[in-house]
Amino acid sequence: MEKRLYSIAEAARALSLSHWTIRAWICQKKINTVTMGSRRLLAAQEIERLARTGVGKRAPQAKSGIRGRNY
Repeated sequence: MEKRLYSIAEAARALSLSHWTIRAWICQKKINTVTMGSRRLLAAQEIERLARTGVGKRAPQAKSGIRGRNY
């Protein structure tokens, strides 16, 4: 039987993304999740949708945010 729900860490590995990126997209409502207790899980169809858009295959981009600023 194939697994149907994946943790954030598993989805991040499958898409070659950081788990922080996945969490940010969840907060921005770019990714639909399923809640089981206190855990957020991603359906296999959602991971496949993201893979089809090529989000995990993009070339690295310049980082922005606090780390990129000179204070």
